[in-house]
Amino acid sequence: MGVERSFAEGAIDWDRVKEDYPHFDWTHFDPANPYTFVDDMDAQGLLLCKTHHTGKGTGIHDLPYSLWILQRYLKDGAQFTPTQTIHHDHV
Repeated sequence: MGVERSFAEGAIDWDRVKEDYPHFDWTHFDPANPYTFVDDMDAQGLLLCKTHHTGKGTGIHDLPYSLWILQRYLKDGAQFTPTQTIHHDHV
């Protein structure tokens, strides 16, 4: 995750982004259509469930990243919010 969709048009210095994402195929990138990068799951995507995407108090759009990522690293049974106890699915 590097470029937020709401800032994609006009505000991004794409040369700086290219330095941090050398694995992305920039040969067909057009800054006039930045969504070829922004929406590319291989470039910067995270597959999230609804709770961790837009959930109140748990979603990536609702928390600073440093707090949001804690949900991944806290131990099972840890209390994250008054209504959320951490339970990891172990595969």
